Amino acid sequence: MKKFIKLYKRQRRHREFSRRYKYSYAFVGMGNHSLANLYPVLDHLAVPLKYVVTASSRSADILNHSSGKYRAVCDLQTVLSDKNIEGIFICTDPRHHYDLCKLALQHKKVFL
Repeated sequence: MKKFIKLYKRQRRHREFSRRYKYSYAFVGMGNHSLANLYPVLDHLAVPLKYVVTASSRSADILNHSSGKYRAVCDLQTVLSDKNIEGIFICTDPRHHYDLCKLALQHKKVFL
């Protein structure tokens, strides 16, 4: 029985790591929690982030010069109008969640 459990776990792990995402995603937020926890997990899982939305253009400029993985913007409308974006990860101050989720739903984006 242990042999079958081990085999199943290995197959499940292989399936998860070889999974390809069909769509691109965006991430809203650049706080300590995002940088320390969420971005590394998304990178490890190879989630295709197309955009990172920041509050300031200075942060966006720094990100655009340091990373070629995604495009940093400080205008959420850029993300909302992109038809290739399936979902938006929202990691901001909780008082902004309602408005951001409402915008995501209005533009038929899944908020995560």
